[in-house]
Amino acid sequence: MSEGLNYTNITAQELCGIIDKNKDLVFLDVRSTGEYNQVTSQIGRFENAINIPINEVRERIDELEAYKEKEIIVYCSISARSPRVSKILADNGFEEIRNLMGGLNLWNQFDPTELPCKDKVVDN
Repeated sequence: MSEGLNYTNITAQELCGIIDKNKDLVFLDVRSTGEYNQVTSQIGRFENAINIPINEVRERIDELEAYKEKEIIVYCSISARSPRVSKILADNGFEEIRNLMGGLNLWNQFDPTELPCKDKVVDN
């Protein structure tokens, strides 16, 4: 666990390792619906991600109850919103929370030789 946090910050490279070990990951995209649907931003999204915008997480947390025991990867564009949502989830009893540092913007800066799992998990 990250020092002083009740969730873990991970890098893109660490996420590749997690993906290789856990095919049952849950991806939580906390960007706006427009960003998620590639209308206001075209930086992609993780396949099969659940989209709950940051401003709706507290009201919609029950939708995530089925995933409480699973490993959840929380992400946004630049990891400004995802740490806040990671904390909300952890404070509500979710135990396997991973915050993707740098978000999709940083993820997209890597090429597949640097990030072998890159093309496996992101829809553009």
